[in-house]
Amino acid sequence: MASAMSPGERLRQFRKAAGMSAKELGRRAAMVLGRDRPLSEATVLNQETGINGISKDQAEAYARVLKVDPAAILFGPEATGPVASRPQGLRMVGVLGEVRAGAWAELPEQGEGPTEFVPVALPEYERAHLFALHVAGRSMDRHYPDGSVVIVCPAHEAGIREGDHVVVRRQRGGLYETTLKEIVSEPGGVALWPRSTDPAHQEPIRLQSVRDAQEGPEIIGVVVGSFQPRGARSGPLVL
Repeated sequence: MASAMSPGERLRQFRKAAGMSAKELGRRAAMVLGRDRPLSEATVLNQETGINGISKDQAEAYARVLKVDPAAILFGPEATGPVASRPQGLRMVGVLGEVRAGAWAELPEQGEGPTEFVPVALPEYERAHLFALHVAGRSMDRHYPDGSVVIVCPAHEAGIREGDHVVVRRQRGGLYETTLKEIVSEPGGVALWPRSTDPAHQEPIRLQSVRDAQEGPEIIGVVVGSFQPRGARSGPLVL
């Protein structure tokens, strides 16, 4: 049974049990990580409240300081045990934003880190530079309902094949749209199709009809996995 607490909540629970302040935990964890500067008190508190995610390296450093298993922080007490006994290829992948068809916005500043981390077990992509994206909207809801999370491999690492679901980015007047589409070979070229139940998302992007290479579309990644987090629990406690 999965823990109902978030990684941040578990970190706070372990820290409180150890009688340690967030400032002291950050200082000691930085020493474990070999950093010259401590992890700030704000960093630790933001991770505990879920504002920022906890990376695998940070979880291991916190675990050494608090004398617990890092898996207990990331996945809950039921996940403790030797690393070899955990699912092959399990790692934490950073969430770098969202895909939302029809939403044009400025790109985030370069260098902005993940907003959170999700556990991923894809042994065949163990060496790939995977990242994750939240799915917003219904342009691909036949496969990825609103609220899903997709795991993405950069296109230059995965290659692009017929039938792949890909992350596509287009530019218009300095604004960008990032969305999901399915690769379909057609007579005369390749099309990027939505797979949606929404009548507003039924038209493909045909690559041969795109004249301005500066505006895209650019295929930036291939979806290699996905999951749909369960919504917040709201029922009364019964056991």
